[in-house]
Amino acid sequence: MGMGPALALWAWLRRFGVGLPLSDYSIVENQGGRFAGQNITIFYKNKFGLGLAVVDWEEWRPLWAQNWGSKRIYQLASQRLRPAGLWGFYRFPDCFNGNWAKVANYTGRCRPTEVRRNDHLRWLWAASAALYPSIYLPPLLPPGLRRRYVHHRLREALRVAIGRLPVVAYSRLSYRRSPRFLEPADLEHTIGESAALGAAGVVLWGDLSYSRSAESCSSLRHYLVSTLGPYVANVTAAAQACSSEQCQGHGRCVRRQPQELGSMLHLADGVGRAEGTVPSEPTDPDGMDPGAISLHPVASISDLHWASAGYKGTEGNGPAPSSSRLRCAPRSPPHLPTLRPVPPPTICPCPGHPFFFILLGLLALASLILATLAIYLSVLQSQSVQALAQWLESQEDAMRQLRAASGQLWARLNASAQHH
Repeated sequence: MGMGPALALWAWLRRFGVGLPLSDYSIVENQGGRFAGQNITIFYKNKFGLGLAVVDWEEWRPLWAQNWGSKRIYQLASQRLRPAGLWGFYRFPDCFNGNWAKVANYTGRCRPTEVRRNDHLRWLWAASAALYPSIYLPPLLPPGLRRRYVHHRLREALRVAIGRLPVVAYSRLSYRRSPRFLEPADLEHTIGESAALGAAGVVLWGDLSYSRSAESCSSLRHYLVSTLGPYVANVTAAAQACSSEQCQGHGRCVRRQPQELGSMLHLADGVGRAEGTVPSEPTDPDGMDPGAISLHPVASISDLHWASAGYKGTEGNGPAPSSSRLRCAPRSPPHLPTLRPVPPPTICPCPGHPFFFILLGLLALASLILATLAIYLSVLQSQSVQALAQWLESQEDAMRQLRAASGQLWARLNASAQHH
């Protein structure tokens, strides 16, 4: 990750004979325009790559412990296969600030309950090497609220990262669930806001609808050349210039007051410029009222609106600038989750192991139960034999009585016949 926004557009380099000049605008792509490559890969089945390693588990909920067991095997195996990847989970942390239609005065702030829930996910952030929040713009979100919506989603991710993890936001070329490309103002709300807050990069996401035909490919190329590309190049150049001037190339510029939504990293007419167009953010807890801030073009990008921070993903390892207004931290190595080897399960307990004595106790108990059962069955068997013998004897007595009665009857019949 560089000192400025590292923007990745996930698309094929050429389809239907239409090429996309991504490198002309400092947009990073996979070599050869491949879907999965060395810079970014999302895992579908068994496709692996280097660079940003995003686990797209949109149906997975990390607070549900019963979903964790089967997923942990896959996570550990993936980390072992690609230990240098910036592993993280798409859409986490989430902000759940999409309630603009339900409140009278929408501020864009994350719900306090969700902030506390994100604090409960410290184990997930500790197992991540990067954070990948989503800043997709819902099509029904009013234009005047879009920057606040994105701003607080990014700030929640930066709060969770606490300068230890790089934050790479997921944005789209179009509005969510819409084929319409983002307007220039909304590029500022997404890409520009990410750069101004000090995000390490932006992933530009899309789908096959961008390349379903030659016309759609041509439309995408026109949007890239006319709107998206020039804006990305502008923001990237501004971020690099600010880093060079403010931090001697050893950090990224961020807003000194994050709530100043009008301060953007843009270049205009070859000079740095802090633009103020949205002074409507409510007063921040620190008492700063953005509406009272006077924003204006400046002759140099060294402006009071910008400070320098050595966030994760920056380059260089030199001394901090002498200005007391700035704070440049040396670069530290990327955080990667510690992979603990999983010991193989013990097949047979050894003498001296606690399980060995437990096994012996279970065997002794089983033997006692079997012996008791055998005695009981033998008793039952002896009682049954005695009962059967008594029944047979009674049957023999009955037969003898029947034969005696038959003999007497036969004798009487013979005597009666002789008399007549």
